[in-house]
Amino acid sequence: MDTVDTRSASVPEDGEKIIEIQLERLRTFKNHPFKVRMDQEMIRLSASVEKYGIINPLIVRPM
Repeated sequence: MDTVDTRSASVPEDGEKIIEIQLERLRTFKNHPFKVRMDQEMIRLSASVEKYGIINPLIVRPM
């Protein structure tokens, strides 16, 4: 069952919500502007995320 963690949700003055979702719920879309390449830069990024976590949150929108 898909769930959304709303325990850490907050509602800023503009009415947008900040929530955590599972990575499995993310989907790509047609003409996605970012390409994933498994190069040295991606390897360094992966190691950084493993060590420090995600520092800058991602912004996603519902389908």
